[in-house]
Amino acid sequence: MRSRRLGPATILAAILATLSTLQPTAAAPQTATEAPPKAAAAVTVKVMSFNIWLGGTQVNFSQVVRAIQTAGADIVGVQEPGGNLARLATELGWYHHAGQNVVSRYPLVDPGDGGPYVYATVAPGQAVAVSNVHLTAYPYGPYDLRDGSSLSTVLANEQRIHMAEMDSRFDALPAVAASGVPVFLTGDFNVPSHLDWTEARRPEHFGYAVRWPVSAELERLGFRDPYRQVNPDPSADHGHTWTPGYPPPNTEPDEVHDRIDFVYSIGPSTTTASQVVGESSANADIVVSPWPSDHRAVVATFTATPAPLPHSVATDRADYAPGAPIKVDFAGPGNSRDWIGIYREGDTPGSVASRYWKYVGGSQTPGGAVTNGSVTFDATSPGEEAGTWPPPPGNYRVHLLENDGHRILASASFRVLSAAQLPTVATGKSTYRSGENVSVTFSNASGHASSWVGIYPAGVTPGTQASLRWAYLNGRTSGSQTLGRQQSGSTWPLPPGSYRVHLFRDGGYVVDASATFTVVAR
Repeated sequence: MRSRRLGPATILAAILATLSTLQPTAAAPQTATEAPPKAAAAVTVKVMSFNIWLGGTQVNFSQVVRAIQTAGADIVGVQEPGGNLARLATELGWYHHAGQNVVSRYPLVDPGDGGPYVYATVAPGQAVAVSNVHLTAYPYGPYDLRDGSSLSTVLANEQRIHMAEMDSRFDALPAVAASGVPVFLTGDFNVPSHLDWTEARRPEHFGYAVRWPVSAELERLGFRDPYRQVNPDPSADHGHTWTPGYPPPNTEPDEVHDRIDFVYSIGPSTTTASQVVGESSANADIVVSPWPSDHRAVVATFTATPAPLPHSVATDRADYAPGAPIKVDFAGPGNSRDWIGIYREGDTPGSVASRYWKYVGGSQTPGGAVTNGSVTFDATSPGEEAGTWPPPPGNYRVHLLENDGHRILASASFRVLSAAQLPTVATGKSTYRSGENVSVTFSNASGHASSWVGIYPAGVTPGTQASLRWAYLNGRTSGSQTLGRQQSGSTWPLPPGSYRVHLFRDGGYVVDASATFTVVAR
């Protein structure tokens, strides 16, 4: 018996029924659409910059938590978090953002444009922006001047290294501030300020008054230095953050003490206080003892006028290995039927079905109104048809879409890599003799100027202790690197034992690839 031919109306109904299992239907607009933003009320916010020293474990991790609590900070840019950023946030009962290494009592939302900052929602629907940096430690200008380098050599290094590392902040952050958002820039800059190396302080600075390029450029762009706003005389209030000692109070006899940890501000905020947090009343305004870091921290208090939180969507990585979960952070109008869809690059929502989708509540059933949060796509996520996870290698876009429809509120791109595109690292041999240089090859590195390779004992989490040998890749995406006597590190020769070499992304402790090797006695 021949099957019945379906009429056009029946075919259309069948297609719609199928699509309804794949993505939200284009339902009539809901009544809970986005309300016009209310005028923002000024808020008081305390922003802290804190290098916690190799994951905060060198003295006592609980003292890191105590220092933040004693300072009364609301938002902290953390440098050298190691693997402990989430732990720090958990012990504080706060939120954290691994991309910017920020912890905050306020929810944190990605901007969705790949910008070098994160939004902190200091009031419902209202936000400030925070960017955090940890610039390259060496070459370090004050040490080089102490040791006889010329000022021209030191300033050339600044242009080549620190100014290049700051390019994205120089470009993006003033634009965010110009849109009406208060912006705070925290960091261990590993470079002093021209506001400190003045004519009056030449005797303290090897006879030099230096217009350090990073601080000078930030000033030119409109950034404010809160510590110098509150303490304008560097001779009376030096504000040194480097160094209380490593660990306190142990320092080298020829140590150069300076202010290299900063909170900068730009946009609609006013500084009301700025204080150093450290080990003693002789060197800090806020004292915590024992002090847990080789840097003092700085905390600044602001009266800020937050801006309406923009609609945004962002993935937790730019590139994913095949099958890896895809976490999507978002901020939207707060409708229960706002949804997130993943599409192939070039596909248009409404014309092509999404490959994967969820409501902002995290499932395919509408939940409560959610203004911001995160949704994860993995092997349990519905796709175009059964068994479509993982997404095949290629370029994708994730869209935040409004209220069961196809109006795009925000978008971000990402890639799923093939096996051939994954970062790799390997050693030239599986076994080396103690004192023998270790040859390392790598491929598909991020290309960031501060990506690096480092050797750790097997079983040690990078960031919880210093690497034994390490070197920057200087922007190379593939090639080779020797790790041996000529490179920096805490230990040489490597004693007999088991080791891992790690390929790190963008100057932090995010491991893109690892390899094992063994060292035996000579």
